[in-house]
This record gives sequence, structure tokens and C-alpha cells, in this order.
Amino acid sequence: MPSTLTAGVKDGKRSKKIDRNTRKVDFIEILLLWTPVIVWMIARGLSTAQL
Repeated sequence: MPSTLTAGVKDGKRSKKIDRNTRKVDFIEILLLWTPVIVWMIARGLSTAQL
């Protein structure tokens, strides 16, 4: 069975699957990059609230 990357040109269904997966990966990557920033902002807000 051919891989989804090589069969993406020949089969429209597989190429749509690849597009959907890359969008999902991009979303997860952005989420992982912004998670430490969000946690830092929350921690900073909590520390100033306690003072």
C-alpha cells in the first residue's frame, strides 16, 4: 500500500487528508509554542496579586 504522501498526487481523497493533517499539526505547533507564554502570564498575574 503506497504511503499517503506519495499517493497524494494521484488520489484526491488522500491529498485532502494530508491537508487536514498539516492544518492540525500547525494548530498544535502554535498551541505548544504559546503555552509557556500563557503560563508565564498567569503566574506573573498571580504573583502580583499576592503582593
